[in-house]
Amino acid sequence: MPGETHTLGVTMAADLFRREGWEVELLVGLGHDELIARFAASPAPVLGLSASGARSLVALAKLLLAIRIACPRARVMVCGQIVTDAADLVAHLHPEAMANDVPSALAGMQALLEPAPRPS
Repeated sequence: MPGETHTLGVTMAADLFRREGWEVELLVGLGHDELIARFAASPAPVLGLSASGARSLVALAKLLLAIRIACPRARVMVCGQIVTDAADLVAHLHPEAMANDVPSALAGMQALLEPAPRPS
C-alpha cells in the first residue's frame, strides 16, 4: 500500500504463504503509479493488498479503482488491520475478499482461484 511503513506483518504473511506453496511477489515501498505498473504487467490472477489501518483507506480506494481500470480481470483481496478497523468501509470498495488473519487470507485466496459456479 502506498505510504505504508509497517512491513513486518506483510513480510511474515508472505513467508507463510510461500511455505504453503504459493508464489508470492512482495511489493513494498512503492508508490501508487509504480504499483499499478507492476500489477498491469503481472499475469497474477489474484492481487493481495495489505493495509495497516484505517488511515490507509483513501490510498486503498485510489489503488482499487486504478486496479479495476488497469487490470480488469484481477481479483483483489484486502488484508491487514484495516479489515479489523474499517471492515464496513473496505467492503464498500468491493474487493473480492477480505481477511484480517493468515488462515482467513489463505482460505480466501484459495476461494478466489476456484472457478465461479455456472448459472443453472
